Amino acid sequence: MQNSRAFTLIELVIVIVLIAIVSVVIGPKIFESGYKGQGDAVKFITDVRYIQHSSMLHGGGYGLKIDPATKSYYFFYSNSSNPVKVPSEASSTIYVSQSISSINDKGAAVNTIYFDYLGRTDIDNNSFNNNEMNFSDENPYKEVIVVAIDGIKIDITPYAGGVYEQ
Repeated sequence: MQNSRAFTLIELVIVIVLIAIVSVVIGPKIFESGYKGQGDAVKFITDVRYIQHSSMLHGGGYGLKIDPATKSYYFFYSNSSNPVKVPSEASSTIYVSQSISSINDKGAAVNTIYFDYLGRTDIDNNSFNNNEMNFSDENPYKEVIVVAIDGIKIDITPYAGGVYEQ
């Protein structure tokens, strides 16, 4: 009988299965940071669309407050001291993994955003005064508001109220 030094098929299959198990366990931990930011951005878009829909159903008055210092945001009704919890969250305050900020087209920070009765961005919680159409230079809501979550930019358009990733 000849003494062979090759691997058997069973040994090769066992090694491949072990490598697959290790890669499934370790792989997501290595690449977690990129997926977490993308997940935060998708969740933010979904939450904003939910609040816009709520604002349309209830005649306006809903808003969004962004706090870059605590890396969080929350939604409210009527004023920022009346938080609203979205159905997918245990708390009204929602945290992102790395950073959140919001600016208008001119680079000015816009940390409070209201939505009117059509889901459009508005400058206050009075949804029936049509000031979202005020295109004066002093109005920070006449341009697209860009919210950056973990480096991913999300546009909230002024007239139609669309929310989408750049």
